[in-house]
Amino acid sequence: MAYYAKRAYCFSPITGITLGQFSAWINTAEQHNPSGSQSSQTVVVRFAGPLLTYSYMCEIEKRQLVAFKNIPEALINSEFYNEKIIHAVETFVAKLKLFRHYGNVYIFTGHGFGGVLALLTAIAFHEATNRNILIDVTTFGEPRIGNSAFARYVDHRISVNRITHSNDHVPLFFPQLRHHSTEFWIPPVTKFDCHCVKNFKNLEIYKCPTAFRIEHEGCSKQFQPPYPELPAENMRAHLGLYFGYTMGPCT
Repeated sequence: MAYYAKRAYCFSPITGITLGQFSAWINTAEQHNPSGSQSSQTVVVRFAGPLLTYSYMCEIEKRQLVAFKNIPEALINSEFYNEKIIHAVETFVAKLKLFRHYGNVYIFTGHGFGGVLALLTAIAFHEATNRNILIDVTTFGEPRIGNSAFARYVDHRISVNRITHSNDHVPLFFPQLRHHSTEFWIPPVTKFDCHCVKNFKNLEIYKCPTAFRIEHEGCSKQFQPPYPELPAENMRAHLGLYFGYTMGPCT
């Protein structure tokens, strides 16, 4: 998924949609079943948005919280949910419906703001289709975007793998908000103390225990300094590496 999230910044296939600062590209991939039965198609949707720099995150902090989908208790930062975002998500979902004959597996991914777009589009697509489909969402360096009620709304509808890296500043902003499940943390290359569960063989990535949407103190949250004293140099960690890929605009 890191490859697709990276390519969202720098590759524009024919199936792409660009709306101002927001972009989505749709690819299909064939999966062969080991049993020899008929192969299936997977639709991969990768998203990109403006880079979440330290200064941009400080500006986002000033935005008000608004109700998500007119649900009074589910609040979300208005930078991540406004008329432009809603229009973009609706456009992406309409485009995705054209691929409904490709099978029952849809993968959504993105980095930073792209991760936010992936999450919101996956929710909208899930609610717009009445088919039995599998939706897989993997985000990289996703910020906190809503309160605990919004996080609960997400967790009750789709499953998300939220990849964080080292001391990335972006997931640490807005401590009054809550992350949804489930965090997978890539630790720094230096020695660290983490009591998380190692989830993958031969990969330095840890599945972080989650209870009632409380972030585990042994994963990325261990780098949360007294807010808002987040060092701007943590931007380097936001760009990766994620499984060998550095995120951000192509050079």
